Amino acid sequence: MDATPGNEEAFQVVFNSLGAQQQYAEALRRLHSFMRIKGNSKTLAAKELELYRLKNDHSKVNQLTKTMFLNYPNDIDLKEGFVKVISEEIKGHLAAEEWNLAETKLRQLIPHANAEYRDFINNSLQNAYYQQGKFTEALQIIEEMHRVNPSDANLAVKKGSIYMRLQQYDKAVATYE
Repeated sequence: MDATPGNEEAFQVVFNSLGAQQQYAEALRRLHSFMRIKGNSKTLAAKELELYRLKNDHSKVNQLTKTMFLNYPNDIDLKEGFVKVISEEIKGHLAAEEWNLAETKLRQLIPHANAEYRDFINNSLQNAYYQQGKFTEALQIIEEMHRVNPSDANLAVKKGSIYMRLQQYDKAVATYE
């Protein structure tokens, strides 16, 4: 491959051989060298992503997944990976009580989320607003969730709690009844 650095066939043979031998660091080095000659492509980026997965380098996997999704937003698999990565980041921010960061990530996720993540996003966003003292915004989220699921008693409790924080006691009592 060194004699023919831009030869696709030579690259594939060497790359696959290194992967089969679990020489991931060398495979990455060769891949990056080939990318410098040929330029980046979705196929080469996917090879890089797979190598980072094999190396269990979660940080690089997450970073590359986000970058690839931004470059190829119509790819369903990348979208799913992007949503998963951002969701994990949100969970970390919520656990660390980093409400502003969680809110920013939640807003980033909204346009890409499917029904599976909708409840997670709404609950997390409502919680982030509540923890930041943005009770009006939290109430709006609760009301949206209530329209979708009017029989959810937990939503009524949350709504009543928010009314209490807003010192709207009559509304809080009516909500709890």
